Amino acid sequence: MVTFEPVFTHPAANTLALDFPDSLYSVDQLATVTSVAQLVPSLIASLTNSDTDANAAYAPRLAAWADRACVRRYLASYLWNVPEAIAKLKASLQWRLEVKPDLIDPAEVEPEAESGKGFITGFDKKGHPVAYASQRLDNTATYDRCLRFTFFIIEKALKLTPKGIEKISIILDNEGVGVFNAPPISFIIQFQGIAQFSKTKSPRTSHYPGCLESCIIANPGWILWGLYSVVSSYLDPAVKEKIFFVSYTPVVPAAAESAAAPVVSSAGGWGSYFGLTSSTPTPEAAAAPADAKAVDSGSWSSFFGGLIGAGGESAAAASSEENTTGTGGWVSLDSLIDAEFLPSAFGGKFDFEYNHKVYWERISAI
Repeated sequence: MVTFEPVFTHPAANTLALDFPDSLYSVDQLATVTSVAQLVPSLIASLTNSDTDANAAYAPRLAAWADRACVRRYLASYLWNVPEAIAKLKASLQWRLEVKPDLIDPAEVEPEAESGKGFITGFDKKGHPVAYASQRLDNTATYDRCLRFTFFIIEKALKLTPKGIEKISIILDNEGVGVFNAPPISFIIQFQGIAQFSKTKSPRTSHYPGCLESCIIANPGWILWGLYSVVSSYLDPAVKEKIFFVSYTPVVPAAAESAAAPVVSSAGGWGSYFGLTSSTPTPEAAAAPADAKAVDSGSWSSFFGGLIGAGGESAAAASSEENTTGTGGWVSLDSLIDAEFLPSAFGGKFDFEYNHKVYWERISAI
């Protein structure tokens, strides 16, 4: 029977392995965590904000966020470079003071959620909450609001982590993504620059270090490979190794299809209408040699590939093992998420269907 209720509580939360047990760290490292944690009140007091009353009112929330576990994540992510970790922690505290991602009004970002393009339900095999994002359902006209909706989902997912779990998993569903519904590169880079879940080799600060268990890219077509070839150069190696690629046969509910932005077919979106073939591999093709993964070189993807570097032969090269070097590579979804938690639309046994009214009431209450 179809259910509209998402799963926000792990039934075996007390048996899950901890993400960051103290036994992983030396006595000196744990002492460093303690000493840096003692600096948090002074870091908060040094933040700048034109609204001093708002600063004072939000300070307790900042202190609660920058707890011992948070300090440990920053130190570990910045390789125990104490001055750098402190500087990055202060930058994140300043960002949270200005953006207040944990206080984003659900009413502000609800228009982004109505299509069902982004939601949380269930857990991966290690007990991390899973957030799903389906680009084919994207109906945004305001990318600033879309970015805030993304942070809204991340913050809610982190609140759903069982005790001792500090990471989340993300599934980026690219089925049906074509030329006209792919996110702009500027948006992706802006999001990556703020939300990168580990230390970054660029001057930008990561505001969620140590909080990513895995980023699962599902059914990557030639558009995705083009975007990935650009964005991957900005990714920290510690983040890149947590990226996995999967192939699955989607089951899209009729209600979701009707609510989505115009999509001609679930296999290729508007790209199908214009003759663009999807390079989404079958499980067999995903495991095949690189030269077996090429899209039809006679399709329009060859033309657009000349513009964005992701069509025809270039798409085949992009999906090769060489271009997934440093990532988790190709895997199966059921190797990462138990079938009981995986929605049936993604090939699992959980017969969950997104119902906005039910879901939004549940997620807003967290």
